Amino acid sequence: MALVLRGEWTAETSGGCPKYATWPKNPQFALRPSTSPGAAASYTLTLKQEQQGDGSLHPIGLWVMRSDGTAQRKESMTKADMIGKTKFKATEQQQLSLSLEGGALYVVCASTFDAGLTANFNIALESSEDAAATLTALPASPDARSAESPVGRGATPPTAPQLSADYPPASAAATQPPTAASEAGSQYSGEPKLTVEGQGLSDKQKADTEALIAAALGSISGPDGRYEDPEFGADAASLGQSPHAERVTSWRRPAEIGGPKARLWKNDWEVEGLDAGPLANEWLLGAANILGGDRDILAKVFVSTEHAARGLYALRFWQDDPASDDDWKVVVVDDRLPCGADGSLVFARCADGEVFWAAILEKALAKLHGSYAATEAANTSEAALLGLELLSGGKAKQRPLPLRGGNADEIWAQLQQAARTAHVIGVRIDPAAPSAAGAAALGLRADRSYCVVTCGEMPCGKMLRLRGFIGDSEWTGPWSDGDAAWTSRLRQLLNYRDASDGTFWIEFGDLAAHFTDLCLVRMADDRWSRMTMRSRWADETAGGGPNGSTFRCNPQWLVTVRRPQTRLLVELTLPPSAPPAPLGLLVLRGNAPPDARRRKLWLAEGDIVAHAEPRIGRRNTVELLLEPSETPYVLVPYAESDGYEANFQLTVLSDDREDDGKPDFGLQPLRPATDWHSTRLTIPLERVARLPGAVGAHLPFRLGGGGGDGADKGRVFAFADIIGLASDMRAQAGMQTSRQYPALGAAIAPIAAGVAPLTTLPSGAIAQPPTEADGISFGAELPSLTPHAFVPCISESGVATLANAPQVVLTLYSDRPIEAGGASDQVAADSLDPCGCAICSADGKKRRLCIRARANLPCEAFRHRVGGAIGPRPLRTCSDECVR
Repeated sequence: MALVLRGEWTAETSGGCPKYATWPKNPQFALRPSTSPGAAASYTLTLKQEQQGDGSLHPIGLWVMRSDGTAQRKESMTKADMIGKTKFKATEQQQLSLSLEGGALYVVCASTFDAGLTANFNIALESSEDAAATLTALPASPDARSAESPVGRGATPPTAPQLSADYPPASAAATQPPTAASEAGSQYSGEPKLTVEGQGLSDKQKADTEALIAAALGSISGPDGRYEDPEFGADAASLGQSPHAERVTSWRRPAEIGGPKARLWKNDWEVEGLDAGPLANEWLLGAANILGGDRDILAKVFVSTEHAARGLYALRFWQDDPASDDDWKVVVVDDRLPCGADGSLVFARCADGEVFWAAILEKALAKLHGSYAATEAANTSEAALLGLELLSGGKAKQRPLPLRGGNADEIWAQLQQAARTAHVIGVRIDPAAPSAAGAAALGLRADRSYCVVTCGEMPCGKMLRLRGFIGDSEWTGPWSDGDAAWTSRLRQLLNYRDASDGTFWIEFGDLAAHFTDLCLVRMADDRWSRMTMRSRWADETAGGGPNGSTFRCNPQWLVTVRRPQTRLLVELTLPPSAPPAPLGLLVLRGNAPPDARRRKLWLAEGDIVAHAEPRIGRRNTVELLLEPSETPYVLVPYAESDGYEANFQLTVLSDDREDDGKPDFGLQPLRPATDWHSTRLTIPLERVARLPGAVGAHLPFRLGGGGGDGADKGRVFAFADIIGLASDMRAQAGMQTSRQYPALGAAIAPIAAGVAPLTTLPSGAIAQPPTEADGISFGAELPSLTPHAFVPCISESGVATLANAPQVVLTLYSDRPIEAGGASDQVAADSLDPCGCAICSADGKKRRLCIRARANLPCEAFRHRVGGAIGPRPLRTCSDECVR
């Protein structure tokens, strides 16, 4: 039987592993064995996390500490407190088995490796001996508590954890789960969830590396001042038991092999292919070839090259150490390399005889494994992934290509995103796949890991440049070397080279037809920040593209950056169940102060910072560089068709250039507390006045603020939009190339107290002349607490051409609170009479509104009506609940 609790790491309750001072913020649980005092029993704790939206997993772990005898959170920890712990691994599930004494109290801490990561998790307690125990959540730290629902945050100790034989049961939450309505609301709230990816050398490892290098330099005693590694000498023991060892007749340094121009890299940006040599270690050298798809990433394997002139290099490799959270292994080697009788390298070599990164890397790997021969292993897909993780420390992701049932558009989008976010990319062919024989006939090898050097949409289609090993056969299909399709223009555009260098171009369709697996990996210490938001276009938020009048209604996010030249990759995706749609992304300059954190209502010249033009599909991306700005930028995802409704996800990725785990950018949805005050009213078209100046259905309103003497004013921005127009032009005779709009106009008019209802607009009205468009807008400055009417009108001739019965939506935005009534066909000042409170209306006091009336909410003292115009109220004193 398992005791299961549900929890959540949030930005406030994700304190990170014990190397972070914030670790006490993590969810903590009190564990009390119910066996007799002093009697030990065996228990197993299982921590299981939910995958992120992109399928990734955080490195997670848990540990158990002695309590001080009270069921309270641990705020500090010593070695003596530690009972047991797991390593931190990017895995779905972690388990810890340990023996605990009855009568004692323990504290369990569940954590992600880095602070600030977010995820849901379950933690289960089992006993192989059926020994009873209790597991309860401890209250969160004071600075981590939230006034929101305590589910998963440890804010309220669970009262009766569910017992279940199955782990984890759907009903095993320790606290009441949110209702379907609240869950749906929070799921698409637009709040960003931060994930920090990457883990570099710890401070201890950096210090140990410096000590290793210092010791190696201190051991130099030869006349040439060059380092000779005493642990991995130039001898037969370093070669190991391999038939290829017989070919080695000498050990030479790079300058003795390649001459005076011998160097580690060809240049600062390029990595050419390599010759694998005779050893069967393609699982390692293939991974090196893939990492070579990005010179900067491959260079990070070399921890220290500053002593290259003295023949000393330090490299690092990822090894899972069960006894430590520091999984990087630093290897120091000299540059004496095994050579044959002709003085050239016997094993791995670069294409350029003066470049030696591959030979130095292979030697460090040989030292790590004990000898050159020990690096040989079967070249399977699993081994290739291990090779990538060994060199990068990143969790290699393998995806099936469309041949194996994947979605071609999604795979292409993953390739594009990976190329933009410092991933290296490789592809392989499963020798057992049906396509292997056909691929071999076209020059491809099923036992090779090919590096995707570059990919993109070119004039000739979706193209990729692949690189295998020098000396291997190359692709002979379309776009191969020498293919007649290569025009002079394309040769220049794609840097075409007809050479037996293991490199060739291939179209994505051919890649999908012959290759079976796609591998993606990013260097572990190259930290990236990922923020993911889920939202939806629905009802009024389905605003459509920037050419429409309701574009402002789309969900918007504010973006801030704190470093110059901050690069962001923004991705908009629909769920697989949604039909493809024309999706676009806009990044805009925000409003000038004091409106910097308010909704962007218009697009002005110079506002567009970046734009991903709409394209039909389920995904679109935009990449941009941003500079710090006094005002936030505004991010607006949209579907080109107004009224298109769907759930969507936004993902923003950025390189953490300081690798400190803190994002270089900020992101948040618009907040009601800082956004415009607004009100919205929908009117059937038949109730809208047909002549300019006439008064039909309208929106009565008044701005809150100071007194009604006109001295205090507020800004108002008025929008009238036509929605529900027919898009099927067959309902009208002849040919129409676009939607037909009636001429739409609008005005804001003051309403004088004691005057009969208006039938025409007064001369003081602020009017917008009729225009044939889907919407109009204008701004005005109005006195507070003065009744006004927002009155639309349309031309009768335009209405006659419409194929259905659309509606007019009136929307007001203001920097002041807005009190609004419902739709009315007559305008009268008393339809918005101030609150009849005796205190508010007393002599010598300005007339102010009860905040409940202003918000059009029910007030118990007055029984205010909800909906429609706010009606007259009895003359009484405001209740205590009203804020005056």
